[in-house]
Amino acid sequence: MVTGHANNSVAGDVLLSHGYSDVWVIKIDGSGNKLWGKEFGGDGDDEATSILATSDTTYLIAGYTRSSSNTGDVGLNNGNADLWVLEMSSTGNLLWQRPMGGSLDEGSYAATIVPAKGGGYVVAANASSTNGDLLNYINRGADDYWILQLK
Repeated sequence: MVTGHANNSVAGDVLLSHGYSDVWVIKIDGSGNKLWGKEFGGDGDDEATSILATSDTTYLIAGYTRSSSNTGDVGLNNGNADLWVLEMSSTGNLLWQRPMGGSLDEGSYAATIVPAKGGGYVVAANASSTNGDLLNYINRGADDYWILQLK
């Protein structure tokens, strides 16, 4: 699997556009041939920067969403850009998604997801807010690192 984004296009390999830019996941075979592609997003700019195969044949995707709340595949957006974590089945079906952040900018600089020692997953992203999901967070500058553990 590879991931990235597709810009407001429904042509060639891109079959659906929710808005300005969508998370785009492509499944390829061992020879690099495309088997299928899937787009996830809302009415704004949505991009993925990391994908991880889990032990139970699903995939976790980390990136960001700038889409309005409850448009397309996006749930409650807290503000400007939210860190966006999605879980997808091995056949491309969205299992769950969650935007996380505050009123400013989270997740827009190369959000990464990796397995955590002892189980679960760790997500690393940038964070600017001190409200919403970062209510008790102390921002030390324009953008700080934000490290989360997901179970």
